[in-house]
Amino acid sequence: MAVGAALVVATLLTSDAAERATDDRLDALVAFGDVALVASAGTDVISSTSLHEIAGLPGVARLLPTLSHSSVAAAPSHGSGGGVSVETEVTVTGYPSDAADLMERALVSGASPTAASGDAVLPRDLADELGVDVGDTLGVSSTAGGREFVVSGLADDAALGLFGGDTVFVDLASAREAFSEPDGATRVDVELQPSVRTTWATDHAGDLPAGVEVQDTSAFATAVEPVLAVQSLVLAACSTVALGLTALLTAHTLRASTRRRASTWGALRALGAPGRWTAAAVLVEASLASALGSSLGVVVGLVGGVLAAPGAVPSLSSMAGLGLVGLSVGTVAGLAGAAAAARDVARSRPVDTLGGAERRRGVIARSLATCLVAAVGVALATTGGPLGRGVAVALAVVLCVVGTPLLLAALGRLLRHSRRWRVATAARRASASGASASVAALCALVTCFATAAAITLSTVAAATLDQVERQFGADVQASVPVALPDDLTDRVRGVPGAETVSASVSGRALAVAGVRTSDVGLVGVDASSWFDVASVPWVDGDDDDARDALARGEGVLLPVSVATVLGTTLGDPVVVQHGGRTTSLVVVGTFASLVTGDQIVVDVGTARSLGFAGASAWDIATSPGADPDLVVRGVDDVFADVPGSSVVTGAQMRARAVSELGASSGALVAVVGVGVAFGALAAAGTWATEASRRRREFATWRAVGAQGSDVGRLLVLDAALVVAAAVAGGLACGVPAGLLATTLVAEALGTALAPQVPVVGLLACCVVVATAILTSSGVTARRTAASPTVLALREAP
Repeated sequence: MAVGAALVVATLLTSDAAERATDDRLDALVAFGDVALVASAGTDVISSTSLHEIAGLPGVARLLPTLSHSSVAAAPSHGSGGGVSVETEVTVTGYPSDAADLMERALVSGASPTAASGDAVLPRDLADELGVDVGDTLGVSSTAGGREFVVSGLADDAALGLFGGDTVFVDLASAREAFSEPDGATRVDVELQPSVRTTWATDHAGDLPAGVEVQDTSAFATAVEPVLAVQSLVLAACSTVALGLTALLTAHTLRASTRRRASTWGALRALGAPGRWTAAAVLVEASLASALGSSLGVVVGLVGGVLAAPGAVPSLSSMAGLGLVGLSVGTVAGLAGAAAAARDVARSRPVDTLGGAERRRGVIARSLATCLVAAVGVALATTGGPLGRGVAVALAVVLCVVGTPLLLAALGRLLRHSRRWRVATAARRASASGASASVAALCALVTCFATAAAITLSTVAAATLDQVERQFGADVQASVPVALPDDLTDRVRGVPGAETVSASVSGRALAVAGVRTSDVGLVGVDASSWFDVASVPWVDGDDDDARDALARGEGVLLPVSVATVLGTTLGDPVVVQHGGRTTSLVVVGTFASLVTGDQIVVDVGTARSLGFAGASAWDIATSPGADPDLVVRGVDDVFADVPGSSVVTGAQMRARAVSELGASSGALVAVVGVGVAFGALAAAGTWATEASRRRREFATWRAVGAQGSDVGRLLVLDAALVVAAAVAGGLACGVPAGLLATTLVAEALGTALAPQVPVVGLLACCVVVATAILTSSGVTARRTAASPTVLALREAP
């Protein structure tokens, strides 16, 4: 009971941590406000007049103007070198002092700058690089000469958003003074009224003052949200499984505990105690045991959840809520198990319970139920839609529970005629479909849960990394928030070591096929060079055909999700619209898209015809032997004066993708790990309880000449048969459940996923379950060997 309550609390706590980590990552992508506005290409700053016009637009709650300039920060070395300075290139960003409440969300120490205070907040990584801490002085170069700031606080890098990595944050007045911009802003974060947050950017993009446009900081959030939504669903599913597993664990434990004292209840019945009285006694004991065990489990679950997901320390209200859930589930499940046990006690005959008989029950009914569940599940999996496949996944779990005892019995019948008495004895007990079958079903359920979850998570992770490798696999990638003039591409090509440079531009457009439409992202690539440095994870199509069709301005590549919405396949026509301009294209390829969401791919010439000017991203292949890091530095110099620019190597891009999805993925792994660990522990405890009921049997074997080691081997053989049946049943049901779950995830994401079976992870799960059961058997065997035979024979069965 304690283990069951701990399982549900730890799983819910870890799930809550994953949800909060997901929200934090998405919130950070848009930095301070709901929508970001920036100066258009060719415009230095947003004027104060434009700021007043923006503030007057409908739905605007507050403006947070910021002024950013590239600079060099220097800090005195604290080492033995004395006055030697540590320097690095940074972006100095001034923000209004009335936004201190937003900055404080990211602070890990110190305080936010106040108006004209000369203070600064640094990301923690940048502070470590410069060797400064709160209270130290930082020198910053500016157009007005050198300027010194006092470090007043350190902030968490991830919480600062997409553009906070190498940024020194100061108050807006100080930034304007340092860079001789008395009233300007390079970026404006707009806080909106809740009712218009999702539509404001689209509705009012045309109402913005000249020289101001919406910064597309939502691209990554839009792309990743489907994945994170599915991960949230997986978390919810894991929590639901944890609830069910907890109920099963608790109910089975109490029923097994009652069965262990069957002779006591039989003696009471033989002395005249009515069935209702004994049933009521069982329920009273179960209520007390459930409450105490669940309370202990809540505490253990909170500790385990925090250890599994660091930083998941809940608030007092959350702790109270989780405690109530864990206590309720444990108590209700315990009473349900006790009710079943009470029914057994009330209906049992004293002669059976006093004799210790363990009757074989329901084999025929269980066999018919297994065949029926399997047949219905296969039919739904092969012919049903998404709902049918979802039901098939649930039936796979049911099949695991009802079919594993039959598998154990079949294994026992196969070995019951062995010439080795220990093997034959263990096999006969396994074929009896009694207590061993319950433990086998429990272990199989844990294995099935872990298998299905591992397959689903591995598939999504592999698909994400595959797209990053293909679509963002260039040696160096550069990007900016707003499209810049094309002449920058020539400057990038002039960087030493840059062999192939392919520029692209992105934005939003409308795709139309017949009567169906879809608002999509659009990226225009230089087809003549882009396929030499990048590609897409093809579902239908290939690089050569796509290159030719796009270069002619006739083709378009669609993510599977967009193709499904439009109802198109290869060769179908698609009309793309933007800004009142229209072009007709033909679908020449479809690809799996987890990172870029609904972004379609066209040639840059087609994008130009739709009104997309300039370039916002550059994929670069380096010359043979060139150092990508040196190329990054050269390209970084090209964009030195562009706020929000990003220049990374391919390895850094992959690391960034892993980092962005790491928080929620890690929490998912933690949820699965917690479930497996607690489930294996509960199964081991249940097995130990069942084994302890057999002390008289083991003593009898010793009385007729068997050694203590023989009894220990017998118990280990019993456990080995249970583990073999559980692993086989769990994998047999978990693999198809995972494959079906993967198809459901793919449909939810609107993409194509190639199922991945993580063999090492599944073996680890099986090893955990087997180790728990076998270790429990070894401990019980040692206790049995240490117990005097005469005393064990005198104990009640």
